[in-house]
Amino acid sequence: MPDFNAIKQHYDSLSPIYEAHWASYNQAQVDWVMAHWPVNKKPETVLDIGCGTGLMLEHIHQKWPGIELLGVDASGSMLQKAEGALAQAASFQEGNIEDGDFTAQLPPSDVVLSLSVSHHLNDIDRHIRLLHRLVGENGTVFLADFSLDGWGMKLAHRYVWPRGKTYQTAFPQWILMKKLAEKSLFSVRNSAILKPDWFWRIQIYELEQLFVRGGEPEDV
Repeated sequence: MPDFNAIKQHYDSLSPIYEAHWASYNQAQVDWVMAHWPVNKKPETVLDIGCGTGLMLEHIHQKWPGIELLGVDASGSMLQKAEGALAQAASFQEGNIEDGDFTAQLPPSDVVLSLSVSHHLNDIDRHIRLLHRLVGENGTVFLADFSLDGWGMKLAHRYVWPRGKTYQTAFPQWILMKKLAEKSLFSVRNSAILKPDWFWRIQIYELEQLFVRGGEPEDV
């Protein structure tokens, strides 16, 4: 099962080449989010969970410089690059998003991003509840992770990606859909399978928070 320290060390070591190595993968997510940015209610705050080197936040700042930005990541090395790119335009916190003490001090935000994070987590149910708590009223969540669309991803999922210390497995889109439906915490505004290259497939959702009668659905 995933181990926080292993994930942190993995991305610390990857940080020097991360932007170049994952350029098309990350840009595909950035382009989709920017194309589906909420316009009915102008966001004033954004929380990016697993922000990496801050690419998504950088694009948001360039287009809407007045938005308050907060990025969270497990890797201090990745956050150093993000801080260098965004200077005083964003705030950053290093921590474990499966640690309740850490997530308890994260502020609610108009837009919450969780892009290619869930395959690193031990408890996807808990993460979906966390996203619901962190997004403000009438807010938007962008949720994305691996899809098993296409023969390349299916073969890699079966033979290359066994469960390990840095990832659970590649979540096929139907698992994410099932979890969302079970929790009934969000409605799906838009969704797509992104194809940044011949191999990678990414399931991405634009989610709208639903009101939960009686307060929080479960402790997060």
